[in-house]
Amino acid sequence: MQHSSYKIPNWLGDNFLSIQQGLNGAAANPINQLRKDAFENLKTNGFASPKDEEWKYTNVKEIIKSKFSVVDSSKEVEFKQKASIVFVNGIFSDELSSLKSTNELKFSKVSEENALVGQYLGKVAKQSGSFVDLNTSLITEGVVLEVLGKVEQPIEVLYHTSGDGVISNPRLLVVARSNSNLQILERFTGNGSYLNNYVAEFVVEADAKVKHYKIQEEDKNSFHFSRIDTVQEGKGIYENHCFNFGSRLSRNEINSVLNGEYGFSLLHGLNILDEEQHIDNHTVLDHAMPNCDSNEWYKGIYAGKSKGIFSGTIIVREDAQITNAFQSNQSLLLSKDAESYSKPQLKIWADDVKCSHGATIGELDQDSMFYLRSRGIPEAKAKAILIRAFANDILEPIEIESLKQELEDKIFDKLSIVI
Repeated sequence: MQHSSYKIPNWLGDNFLSIQQGLNGAAANPINQLRKDAFENLKTNGFASPKDEEWKYTNVKEIIKSKFSVVDSSKEVEFKQKASIVFVNGIFSDELSSLKSTNELKFSKVSEENALVGQYLGKVAKQSGSFVDLNTSLITEGVVLEVLGKVEQPIEVLYHTSGDGVISNPRLLVVARSNSNLQILERFTGNGSYLNNYVAEFVVEADAKVKHYKIQEEDKNSFHFSRIDTVQEGKGIYENHCFNFGSRLSRNEINSVLNGEYGFSLLHGLNILDEEQHIDNHTVLDHAMPNCDSNEWYKGIYAGKSKGIFSGTIIVREDAQITNAFQSNQSLLLSKDAESYSKPQLKIWADDVKCSHGATIGELDQDSMFYLRSRGIPEAKAKAILIRAFANDILEPIEIESLKQELEDKIFDKLSIVI
């Protein structure tokens, strides 16, 4: 058991039992063994407490003490927005989803007979912690994407959760075959006091490229947990661009393994929080093979009594010579009650490497403020100009112009509240 961990709550056992009793003929499906194994892991290990160094600043006690239920109420939720793929309360919606299989992209469900599910589901995100086990133990459906060529249009995935006491467990598996190309945009929205516990697994084969955008703007009464695991083979490229605006308490975990030569991994994130919002970004970039590059850059803007945590680990294995890894975390505090904690880590066992990391936490530059104010710009507008300039660097690599404009507008709207 984890050191000083929380025992699993009764509501978790009740949900697991309810799913098991409703399986009927599906009980023999291999996925059910994954469920049972994950539930046993949870019973053995529990949920980490702040006495666990990896959870020092994020306490999940309130989630443990609350009561959440898997509710197949997707048809009862007044939500009609359509997208390529839509999940409502963690349930895949055929009615709202428009994606069909093509020569470039094969679409299927986790519940269907699928060799990819048996080969990869739960294998990429294996032993990734209690919230992955929580998702797996309660999984009822998920989406599998096999990328076979260059997919011209971005695939939009929408996750909407509605209601108090609802737990949502969406699952995504993406297998990008050699020389394929995919852009995927995920949006998380909702209303109510709920728990959205999302897990995604990405397999990026040789010479494949995946650009992954994630926008989290959930209800400020909600909890959001996200785990993304990737494995990249030779010359495989995976980019993750994560934008966080919503949720009361959220934690994003990304674990990327560069498992082939000449791979590249990019992790960019931007948080804009206010009131008592709390976010914990936890990343691991594992350079397992030589000649790979990684670039990691997270920025946070914190107002009110909000709190931001960043823990980033770069691992360079003994055989991973000629590694270039860059990591940076920068936080901007807009009030005296806002907090930011940064923990960059390098674990290097190779000698021919170039690795750097850094963290800065500060307030708005007063000289720049004075310069703008001296030219007749009002204080609020001057602050907005400086904050947007601070945030814009994270938007630069975005190739979808409409998305870049949308995010610029969201940042402007958010800043109008926090300034």
